[in-house]
Amino acid sequence: MKFSQTLLPLLALLLLNGCAATPIGRPVYHENYRRITVTDYRGKLVAEWIAEGNVWRRGQGYRFRAVQRISGPPFVTTAHYPLGRKVEISGPHIVVAPCEKPDWLYAIDGF
Repeated sequence: MKFSQTLLPLLALLLLNGCAATPIGRPVYHENYRRITVTDYRGKLVAEWIAEGNVWRRGQGYRFRAVQRISGPPFVTTAHYPLGRKVEISGPHIVVAPCEKPDWLYAIDGF
């Protein structure tokens, strides 16, 4: 009798754990992306980065792994880093906000 009393809660735990599984086709892990915008004192864009993963505060700036960089005017250029690039930035005004995964990374991943 004691065996069935311990087996029943264990079985319920195993069945309830199956409810937390992700639907088929979705990744098990959640990639997070952040947009880091650096502006000067007048509010003009210096650079805009997209980071994959965490963004750490470091002194007067931030440290992160960049996958994209857009430079500010007058010669706006966009650089892609598919494997990521370790970056440390500092500037007078830095804003960090969540964003979506860039479209060109979806194209590389194939979905």
